[in-house]
Amino acid sequence: MTFLFLESLIAQVSTGPLNDRYGQKIILPVSLFLISLSIIGFTTTQSLSWMLVSFLFVGLGQGGIDMGSNLMVADTFPRRITSYLNLLHFFFGVGAFTGPILVGLAIASTGSGVVIQQIAAGFFQLIAFASLFLLKNKPHIDLTSPHSLYQMIC
Repeated sequence: MTFLFLESLIAQVSTGPLNDRYGQKIILPVSLFLISLSIIGFTTTQSLSWMLVSFLFVGLGQGGIDMGSNLMVADTFPRRITSYLNLLHFFFGVGAFTGPILVGLAIASTGSGVVIQQIAAGFFQLIAFASLFLLKNKPHIDLTSPHSLYQMIC
């Protein structure tokens, strides 16, 4: 968990400038691919070292998704940003709650929870691939210019 959250913190700090430079169309799919490949890595490895490396990359992907999804909601719903950010984080919580339940049910019925994690990894890959085509890179507002600050307020 330390590896996961340490890298998530590093990713959240670094993806802000990366999103400004390259846009969400690059950062979100890369983050989703990192998570999906890392999930497959830590569910199939027999080595503690490789499992920790996989968790490092899961943390990087998680931080990128967290920052990117927050920015996407903020860009999409600038007038009702608080309501929609609360809704986004509600669904993060739903996933954090139901994921372990699904893994527990899979362990109880099949003896292994790996299949649920690998289905989640495939789902992340599918979303990453779709986001390459569906997302549009929008330039962020330059807050150093008084004219752009006025446009943002109005």
